[in-house]
Amino acid sequence: MTSTVISDAYTILAGLPASYQQRPFPSWKQLRNEVEAIYTQLEQNNWSGNQWLALTDMSQAAVNKLKEDHDLLAGISVRFMWIGTTGLIKVAAGVPHHFTTSELFRYIDCQCLQMGVPRTQYTWGNAVTLPDTLSTKGKQPDCCLFPPSRLPLGGLEEWPTLVIETGVSESLAKLRRDATWWFQNSSGDTRIVLLLSIDSGSRTLRIEKWQLVPSGRSVTRLFIEQLRQQHSLIPPLAQQPASMQTAFCVQEVVITPEAVMGQPLVIPFRALLDRHPTGDERDIVIDNEGFREISRFI
Repeated sequence: MTSTVISDAYTILAGLPASYQQRPFPSWKQLRNEVEAIYTQLEQNNWSGNQWLALTDMSQAAVNKLKEDHDLLAGISVRFMWIGTTGLIKVAAGVPHHFTTSELFRYIDCQCLQMGVPRTQYTWGNAVTLPDTLSTKGKQPDCCLFPPSRLPLGGLEEWPTLVIETGVSESLAKLRRDATWWFQNSSGDTRIVLLLSIDSGSRTLRIEKWQLVPSGRSVTRLFIEQLRQQHSLIPPLAQQPASMQTAFCVQEVVITPEAVMGQPLVIPFRALLDRHPTGDERDIVIDNEGFREISRFI
């Protein structure tokens, strides 16, 4: 199978670019300096290169501080995840990262509102940490959506149906692995992960839509290709144990200054809002014009 089909168990360092940095947890001052150095290097390289810092030997106090204080690291925006005593920081690559992510979720949000979905029926999360029940691991997405059946009232105890993960083009292999973190840890309650891979140098945005293969089928190359022909394919709505999952890229769209290839991208309403559509409600569809709006800050 290709890199767009993954059935391996998730490990925190899998898929990282060769240039990623790793060290034992330093002092907070040293950590701020190292994050600032990664950000500066990204900025000087037109938002390309390494954006990852792996930290070993983390205490629970350090984990708690990183996951709760979003202004801790010299005002630089990061996304944090951890498994046990190993943490991983993703440094957000400036305007292209933030604005492209926000334009995508705003486009989806506007389509929901235009078709009459009450704004009170769903909510977006931004850098929300979603731990397992024992708090031995957790992850901050770049953005995620909670449907009406999972609104985080009284605490974030439910999984989002949709997650957005954003990174520079060198991080695409890692983003693909991170998609499987959501599927495996939620037992499939997270239905769709959208990966945004940004190449600011060529002004290219690659968006991949990941979901799980339906259970009970033999996963062959032919079967995957048949699934990939169905852009509006609804992902499995029932839970799947992590050990039984196969994640795959059902659709990719590439946006360059000259063309938009692979559109439209479809997000099934049933999977997103966790209910059947009624009235004017329908699947979310992002077309050529929509992708031009979403990618205009690259």
